[in-house]
Amino acid sequence: MPFSNACFISYRHTDMRGTRAIIQQTVDALKDELDLRVPLPVYLDADRLQGGTFYNEALASSLCSSVCMVMLYWPTYFSREHTFCSREYKAMVELEQQRLRLLADPLERQKGLIVTIAFRDFDQIPAEIRQNRLVVNFEKHTLRPNMARITEFKNDIHKIGTYITERCRALQNIPPPDPCVDCPQCHLPPEQDILPWLNQVLHPGVPYPTREAGR
Repeated sequence: MPFSNACFISYRHTDMRGTRAIIQQTVDALKDELDLRVPLPVYLDADRLQGGTFYNEALASSLCSSVCMVMLYWPTYFSREHTFCSREYKAMVELEQQRLRLLADPLERQKGLIVTIAFRDFDQIPAEIRQNRLVVNFEKHTLRPNMARITEFKNDIHKIGTYITERCRALQNIPPPDPCVDCPQCHLPPEQDILPWLNQVLHPGVPYPTREAGR
């Protein structure tokens, strides 16, 4: 299997200790679930969790070599001031389009490679994500102490783990060319390229600018 990771965890850096604890509990539970099912690790940028400088283009290679991306969503995930997460998301959308075309089963080609876990404001997730992808609402879990011990939390992690496991199995036997051959040279899209889309996400009532309109 050419992939290095079962999934890449994409999330916005936060200085809040409580939020970091929620992130860590969620990721640890997902690691435990996937460890029993697939021979690939979960990729988490630990520097970002600890508050280091995470604007590192080398992360693009780790994203590229991951079967899925797990987005840990709260409303500031998509932000004009901090576009790194938006660039990760758009990079994975492009990778997803390339890789799903390689699958022979038309049903598998309808199953996306991006999973969203909503810590807050599920209803604010952009419609293109909420309506077409696996999105799981974790807000009720994050409001409880020791959420990792809650049966509902464990069931949701199992659901997400099952979905990622199925995607790993579907993609592990795709024919050549190797989908990760260019991962060492992978780059996130430039900020200027994703801003029109990001503006529409943040302001859905504003028409998406066409190329003609920008002339």
